[in-house]
Amino acid sequence: MESLRFAFISSHHPSEGGQGLAHVVSSLSQVLAGRGHQVTVLYPVYTRSKDAPREELWNGIRSVPVPWHRFGRLPFGRDIEFSWNAARRLDGDLDIVVVNNEHGGRFVVRRCETLRNGSKARRPVTLMVFHGVALRFLEMGRTDRPDRLRARLGYRADAVALRWLEGGAARRADACVACSRKVAHDVATLYGVPASRISVIYNGVDPTPERTPPEKKEAREELGIRDEEFCLSFLARDPRRKGFDVAVATVRLLRERGVPATLLNVGNTCPGSPEVRSLGSLDARGKRQALAASDVFFLPTWYEGLPLAIQEAAAMGIPVVTTPEANLEWGVAGRDYLVNSPNRPEVHAEALASLYREPERREAMGLRGRETLGVRPYSLQAQEYEELGRRILGAPRGRAAALFGSG
Repeated sequence: MESLRFAFISSHHPSEGGQGLAHVVSSLSQVLAGRGHQVTVLYPVYTRSKDAPREELWNGIRSVPVPWHRFGRLPFGRDIEFSWNAARRLDGDLDIVVVNNEHGGRFVVRRCETLRNGSKARRPVTLMVFHGVALRFLEMGRTDRPDRLRARLGYRADAVALRWLEGGAARRADACVACSRKVAHDVATLYGVPASRISVIYNGVDPTPERTPPEKKEAREELGIRDEEFCLSFLARDPRRKGFDVAVATVRLLRERGVPATLLNVGNTCPGSPEVRSLGSLDARGKRQALAASDVFFLPTWYEGLPLAIQEAAAMGIPVVTTPEANLEWGVAGRDYLVNSPNRPEVHAEALASLYREPERREAMGLRGRETLGVRPYSLQAQEYEELGRRILGAPRGRAAALFGSG
């Protein structure tokens, strides 16, 4: 089959795909390059220095740095500047450009329209990918702003900028890709994208060995976690949105009820406390060690696309406890994982106390969760991206408009 020329608009160099969106882009890029496609990743470099990184080839991926530094004081000014500069670096022979929502992409999509209009082959196709909707994140943070005129005006300016930058790119792209049905619904309702132009493609997960009892014992010894402790792991770069305060309050309630619970916090700068062990940002080995040491992976999140951390924990056979907002749309809740609602400490504490008293149930849940949440490979996700791109590439203009909306 003919190889394709992909470009990903990313948030990091593909070698820095530690977690979250950057990890998804890095993994997809490597899989597509391994399948014989030509892959370029354009990523931001936040510097004025003349010693900024240069274009290079990494694991078969052409990695192109895109500098910016000028417009950081404007609402989403850095994203606008990055989108503008990335658009200017797009090659004219691309087939598919994947624009991740983290950097808007309006100018990238516009540049692709210019290139496509000059080509009878209708290239390149633009896919606007959503792992969450920025306007929803903004709405969640609104309660943290003081109820003053300046704060209200700032919120309005941010909302207008997002509807123009991210929403505009979504409406103009050939197709939008959402990582869950909930995110697809948000893209349609918040940005006015026709449902016919939104495809749901779930994230993949790295293949990883199942955690063994000796590995768990060794991890707990290295981290100083006693055998009798009920260890809950929590991984998040955005602790507020992921429910860190709920997790801490839940652990305190468990302790009050006689459960020797400890929260192992990874990926953020939240300080430790008697009930919280904060390890900060960790590399892949450290993250696996933290997960291996835990009895349960606990993510009382308020809003997600589809949490990669849950898939990674499940892939190791760690039982998962979360909320409906995690958007786990396969497997069976209550059997393969626990979903608690409403998202309150007393609700989580009751469910976790039950798991603490039933280690056999925890083990069975971990095994079933691995089979349902932890085995979807990135190769399948990459194949679905490829198939969607080819489907649009192969459609005549009128047919493509009928399939994917008028844009």
